[in-house]
Amino acid sequence: MASRRGRTYCYFQQQSMKILGINISHHGSSCLLENNEIKFFLEDERVSRVKGYCVSENDSAWDAGYLPIYFLEAVLKYTNHVDYIIFSSFEREEENPRQSDDVIIDEYLERLKEGGVTWGDVVYQSENHHIYHAATGFYGSGLDNAVALVMDGGGGLYKDEDVIEDITGGYDYFRELESIYSCDYTNGIVKEWQHYGFNGSSPESVTIIGSEDHFIYEEGNDVISNTLSCGPLFNRMSYLLGFTDGGDAGKVMGMASYCKNSSTNSGWWDEIDWYTDDDIRTTTTELGDYLGQDNPFPFKRKSVDKEDFFLKCRVARRLQDETLEHTLTLIERAVEITGSSNVILSGGYSANCMNNYRYLQELHPGIKLYVDPIPNDAGTALGAARWLYYKLTKSHVKNPLTTLYLS
Repeated sequence: MASRRGRTYCYFQQQSMKILGINISHHGSSCLLENNEIKFFLEDERVSRVKGYCVSENDSAWDAGYLPIYFLEAVLKYTNHVDYIIFSSFEREEENPRQSDDVIIDEYLERLKEGGVTWGDVVYQSENHHIYHAATGFYGSGLDNAVALVMDGGGGLYKDEDVIEDITGGYDYFRELESIYSCDYTNGIVKEWQHYGFNGSSPESVTIIGSEDHFIYEEGNDVISNTLSCGPLFNRMSYLLGFTDGGDAGKVMGMASYCKNSSTNSGWWDEIDWYTDDDIRTTTTELGDYLGQDNPFPFKRKSVDKEDFFLKCRVARRLQDETLEHTLTLIERAVEITGSSNVILSGGYSANCMNNYRYLQELHPGIKLYVDPIPNDAGTALGAARWLYYKLTKSHVKNPLTTLYLS
């Protein structure tokens, strides 16, 4: 038996097991598995026509008291009963009901019930956000075993409030930023190392850590610091370069391509170290001090001046180079920790296709990379369903992705 927020399962192989995975984070999505066969995978934005659709932010219908379920028709095409519904999210615990995972989940279930769908059990494990990213990549790869590196803007919350109070004096919370998991069909997805940071919820509110606030705390295989990992760093820098947030990271990558080499000094961003070289790499206090300024760059965010554009391109290239070096360090750490040379990359930062190509040039040729083709939060609907399927059945049968035409 599986239960919402629970950890107890009955491990058996049903004659026909249907699992509905639903991601209620940004890039809302859904997936129906039947005996590990993907019946459909749907990103809500394809129906809502809202890029990066997030149920807590985008629907005027929610304001009117009715939340549309964009995937209802797709479910009913195959079945009106599922054995399990599993939800994924980045873990929201807000006073505003629209920002509460529990409220959103209850709303989804009510709409599904009204639409004629019934189910057995509901599963929601808020701390599993990065695990679902890893599961999407690993179970889609076709590999027997691997190590997964997950990097994004922020996943599940660090839970030990006493530790948080001791080391920070009362910061609100820390989220998963960088995670390493060993993956195989016997043990499943097992955490090996995890780095938590305080990232904020928007590019304007990304916490910028200056010299006076820097810290690193280690406990077992958990690390807590106030670094700007690649996800929050892209979030902040995308905004400063004139875009919205990390959702426009692709535009920043495009700008970087206009600058072939970032080694020529053009400003403070070329003159300082962005990351430390110690065992646990964090962004430097100098970077935090500069990015914490109201106007850290000698151009306006929305400037269309030609010289400003090429200066922005130099900043974008530096951002690409620094996050490349940081990610290479984490990949090497993942291989060292697990001994596996099969590396899965997932999480939003893994959509950095330009740097993904550069890894192949920089890493040892014995390291094999598999990049999750749905690395943003949309993929966690599939990852959650796959994770639950293998958790319940203990199956060792692989069913890798062979196409992205899933709906």
